[in-house]
Amino acid sequence: PANFSRNYTSLRSYRASLSYVPGAHAFKFGMTLQEGPADTDVWTSYDTALTVRNGVPFQVTVRTTPYTQRERLVADMGLYAQDTWTIKRLTANLGVRWDYLNNKVEAQTAPGGTWIGPRSYDALSNVPNWKDLNPRLGVSYDLFGNGKTALKGTFSRYVQTSTVATARALNPLATSVNSTTRSWVDANNDGVPQVSELGPLANSSFGKVNVATRYDPGVILGYGKRRFNTEFSGSVTQELMSRVSVDVAYYRRDQGNFTAADNLDVAPADFEPYCVTSPVDARLPGGGGQRICGLFDIVPAKYGVASNNVVNFVDTLGRGKQTEVFQGVDVAFNARVRPDLFVTGGFATGNTFFDQCASYVDNPASEFGLSGSTFAYCKYDTSWLTQFKVNGSYTIPWQEIQLGAVLQNLPGQLVLAQWNITQADATASLVRPLSGGANTSRVVPLVKPGTQYTPRRTQLDIRLAKNFKLSGAKRFQVMADIFNVTNSNAAVGATSNAGEPPAALITTYGSAWLKPLNVLQARYMKVGAQFNF
Repeated sequence: PANFSRNYTSLRSYRASLSYVPGAHAFKFGMTLQEGPADTDVWTSYDTALTVRNGVPFQVTVRTTPYTQRERLVADMGLYAQDTWTIKRLTANLGVRWDYLNNKVEAQTAPGGTWIGPRSYDALSNVPNWKDLNPRLGVSYDLFGNGKTALKGTFSRYVQTSTVATARALNPLATSVNSTTRSWVDANNDGVPQVSELGPLANSSFGKVNVATRYDPGVILGYGKRRFNTEFSGSVTQELMSRVSVDVAYYRRDQGNFTAADNLDVAPADFEPYCVTSPVDARLPGGGGQRICGLFDIVPAKYGVASNNVVNFVDTLGRGKQTEVFQGVDVAFNARVRPDLFVTGGFATGNTFFDQCASYVDNPASEFGLSGSTFAYCKYDTSWLTQFKVNGSYTIPWQEIQLGAVLQNLPGQLVLAQWNITQADATASLVRPLSGGANTSRVVPLVKPGTQYTPRRTQLDIRLAKNFKLSGAKRFQVMADIFNVTNSNAAVGATSNAGEPPAALITTYGSAWLKPLNVLQARYMKVGAQFNF
């Protein structure tokens, strides 16, 4: 193996709270704190990798290992105060939380290895040092004073969970040039590289700190700098009849403090526009064959230029505001008609709108944004995605047989078509090859996110259970569960990253496009028994 690593994390957690209930109020005060070191040992086999061609020594990869990266979570702390205050028919939940996050990079010394001597680095403090004041407010009002109609509203602010990610990204050992290559001519044919047999370093910065990405101090220091979201909700709960209620709620969630990296050595003028013609395919919007413009390619002189990035808030970069807003409506009912019969369910619909255009700092594209070598729509929404669910249970009294079922109808999976264009696809419009060489490719989306989904999925699961009463409080139950009764083979997502839909289909446009990566498990039955005593 080329690299080995070993991680040591010691996380210590502390909690304390105090409650005081004088009557109409219920006060609570408290704190949470986490802190501790995070160390990572990194080493390689002899700090060296050998490359041969046709059995002849050709090249050596040299590395700076061994070394140990040392970061510390100085404090991830929250101090909070809250009160539940009842005033006649109004109940108010009033809370506020002060969040504090501080990381540091410890002073470090690397002992040196085969190709480099000892290195030492001073500690880096306050990477980051964030402070936020977050309200948590909720009210509930008994509209008619009879306990049957409740109006509710909430407003809350939350900060993003983080540990030592920022400190790790700025650790001098991590940002050093830790490997490069040297040509090798094995003069004495012993298969072991000596310094006298090696050419110059391919990267003269080997072993030196080469910070490609820096953070503007305004991003990592101060109040209100941490990534956050605010959430508002309003709802009404109504009792329709005895043991039957319905709840209608609206939710809105806004994300804030987006950041982007601005490469100071690249400017919008370094990009040239071009168009491509999409493939003809009846499965594509409009049958394909359309002209896709708004694409930009970096000029050859700036292609592969070393990164000189400064991370700053998108709102301060002069291209506008980045937004991400979710809105949703939920309608739920709960009916316990009789002690042996209940039904509950409802529907939920929601839409998330993304506008990430302002985060593409250097690329002048308006409709598309450039992220690395991948083109993607930078403004879109998911469309309103609605799901229906109902479940219920009925127990036949004289037989002690329980019948249960869950029925759900869910939106399909997101359809994307990422087309790998070739030099030939772009050259006619660009009037030059794409930057990067003969085999260079770019990825162009042929389907705008949120506009196409696979067919909706309907799933039915049922349970049959029989209860047997034994002596005393002992009970014995046998049950049979049937999953996916209709044997649906809908594509379903297997894994997902934060903020992204689960991957369910092959999204690269080509012969395998739209093939499922995973489908709903086929119909099956599970038989079990349970003994309570």
